Amino acid sequence: MADIPRPAPVSFPEFQPVSTEAWQERIRRDLKGADPAALLWHTSEGFDVQPFYHQEALESLGALPSPLLPQQVAPNRAWRNVPAVRVAAQNSGHEAVDQARISLDRGADGVHFIFSDDASAFDVDYLHSFLPLGTTFIGYSVPHHSTGLLRRLLDASKELGAFW
Repeated sequence: MADIPRPAPVSFPEFQPVSTEAWQERIRRDLKGADPAALLWHTSEGFDVQPFYHQEALESLGALPSPLLPQQVAPNRAWRNVPAVRVAAQNSGHEAVDQARISLDRGADGVHFIFSDDASAFDVDYLHSFLPLGTTFIGYSVPHHSTGLLRRLLDASKELGAFW
C-alpha cells in the first residue's frame, strides 16, 4: 500500500479561520432572505451536496478513504468494465439497449441502466431480445417505482427461460 499517494493537508495560513456559524450567517445575508436549503444540490446518483463544507463536516467523516486495489475488492476477480447508460423518463429504452449492445460488442463486461424517473415505459422484451442476459451483468438504478420494472423483468425471464 506504500505506492498509493496520500493527500497532502490543505492549509491557507494567510486567511483567518472562520467558524461554521459565521459562514452560515454570511450565506443568509448574501441570499437576502432566500432559504439556504435551496442551495442544496441533488445529484442523479442520489447524493446531496451541501452549498459549503467546513472543518467540522470533514472531521465527522473520519479518515480519508483510500482507493481499493482489485485484490482487495474481489481477490479472484479483475475489475469489471461496466458502462452506465442513461434512460430518459417515459422512454422505451431502445436507444439505451442499442448503446449497451454496442458497449458489449466492444468488450464491456456488462451494463448499468440509470433511469431518470420511473421505468414504466422501458421495453423489457426489447432488452431480452438484444442482450445476452444469461451471461452478462445488467444493473439498474431506478429512483421511483422500481418494483414495476422488477416484476416485468422477472416475468420476461420466466417466459423466455432466461437465467439470471
